Amino acid sequence: MAAQNIGSSWVSVEEATAMLNLSENGLRGWVRKGIVQVRYEGRKPYFPLEEISALAALRGTRTDVATGILLAQQALATTRRLADEVRELRTLAGLTRRPLDMTIEAACELSSQAEAAIQEDGPIPERELRAWADRFLDLDEAYLGWIAQVLHCNEPWKVFLDLGARLSARAEVSMRPRGGAEEGRLHAWVHLALARDHLRRVAYFYCRQKYGIRVAHRMVGDDLAERLLRLAAHTTKPARRKRARRRSRPQP
Repeated sequence: MAAQNIGSSWVSVEEATAMLNLSENGLRGWVRKGIVQVRYEGRKPYFPLEEISALAALRGTRTDVATGILLAQQALATTRRLADEVRELRTLAGLTRRPLDMTIEAACELSSQAEAAIQEDGPIPERELRAWADRFLDLDEAYLGWIAQVLHCNEPWKVFLDLGARLSARAEVSMRPRGGAEEGRLHAWVHLALARDHLRRVAYFYCRQKYGIRVAHRMVGDDLAERLLRLAAHTTKPARRKRARRRSRPQP
């Protein structure tokens, strides 16, 4: 039985050897090789039940421990790679939005940084491109309203839309000399393109709510406005059943 102080998730030497069908010397050898962890309660060693159960299942498949460790390392590497890809996809899709700092200082600093970045020239580092794309994805109508209130401006979206166009142009220039884009830089460019599209939608709905649909159309352009209106109309209209046309049979 496991000691009360150490909990039920740990097993004693007797329990571990019985589960593994292994001698105590063999279990000590696994501990020395780092195959299994050990924890001491007083002078008695205890072993993680989860690890012992996994090793027992591995021995049941007649797979040697070295091969099992190699398979586990490969599975861990694959899991980490897939986690990174999922994180990248969530970022590109704008699903990792973070709440912006709703303070006067933060709003002023963000607008000042955007105005300064517009004046910069030359190739843009990938990290800076991703950072601005993340900020664009964090923006929403409420924050644009907060910026308008703090800075007393009528077009709080303009500096960010102008910056997005400027960053896109700089990113294109930075990829031309190589004759092709590196994978990381290309992902950053796609990230920025999706962030700019999100920013245009935010600006459109903010402007439409505050100034009306005509100003919103003029601000974002008819193309985006019409696409948004068609999407809204498509999702709100009830589906109509299409009547199958009967083909007339040719006369003999």
